[in-house]
Amino acid sequence: MTTSTESAVAAENTGRHRGGLPPLPAVGFGHFGISLGLCGLAGTWSVARTALGTSPWVANVLWSSAAGTWLVLIALYGIGRRGRLSGLASELRHPVSGTSAALIPLVGSLLATHHALDMPAVARCAAGVFAGISLVMAVYLLSRWFTGEAGIAAVHPGYMVPTVAAPFVSSSALGSVGEHFAAEILFGVALVAWGFIGAVVVCRLLLGDRLPTPLVPTPAILLAPPAVGGICWMNLNGDEPDPLARTLVGVTIAMALVQVSLLGTYRRLPVSVAFWTFTFPVCSAVAFLLRWGAAEPFNGFRAVGTLLLGGVTLLVLVVAALVTRSALKGTVQQRRDVV
Repeated sequence: MTTSTESAVAAENTGRHRGGLPPLPAVGFGHFGISLGLCGLAGTWSVARTALGTSPWVANVLWSSAAGTWLVLIALYGIGRRGRLSGLASELRHPVSGTSAALIPLVGSLLATHHALDMPAVARCAAGVFAGISLVMAVYLLSRWFTGEAGIAAVHPGYMVPTVAAPFVSSSALGSVGEHFAAEILFGVALVAWGFIGAVVVCRLLLGDRLPTPLVPTPAILLAPPAVGGICWMNLNGDEPDPLARTLVGVTIAMALVQVSLLGTYRRLPVSVAFWTFTFPVCSAVAFLLRWGAAEPFNGFRAVGTLLLGGVTLLVLVVAALVTRSALKGTVQQRRDVV
């Protein structure tokens, strides 16, 4: 049922160099997790500016890095395809790469949210376009899943990216540009999808076979829905720490503790691009907790918030260093066609 990632990478690297130059890196949809992780850290530092009084320059640098990385990856992906669309449909149908494709508009929505104040017209247009693309992708994937084309063995936590995380982020983006009606609709859609898709994913993890090694980091994605949903809700209700916000805080903390219990499993994994999977959920969780703490402060909030901010920044730096070092050594594995 599974194909090793090493084989996929070896197959990609068998081509000869042309013109004496090394080949461009093979970029798949999963690589966009890099720009998503940078967006997550940038968003966390943006929240910290209000919650902890940090300097805005760190967030600005991170947002610029995220946008630049996103554009470079899009260019490399297009160059790798040489402008041909053949094979794209199979990538979108694949249970791994199909879910990762949603990372592209997801990052676009996050960037639109960031620029809602300084570039309102562009942000409004971008938020609408990327929300539309995310919705089309989610509907396309769901239609295939509902017809039984993806068996239960192919299910993994990445299914929650296009169906849950993307609607939540799109809702935040639309709300930030003043489209509150559409934002509320998407928030409701994301909540319902979280219940349905989340139940299927958890059943797969509890009752199914062990995930293939390259997909073992994906349970970290389970931390994203309560965190991103909490941020989205606080955008909609004006940062009011109401019962729903507190409920999402509790779920976020519970899911974070689950991730802590999995650290031993994660530590034994070979370094891969999929390590970036850890970054966005953790960054979102810290951003949500900082935002909630600023709205409903408690004793020691500043100390706890500073510790969380430092910890999540260190996490992203460590992931970036590990993946970069492995890539330079030529040993990095890519999460592609593993199911």
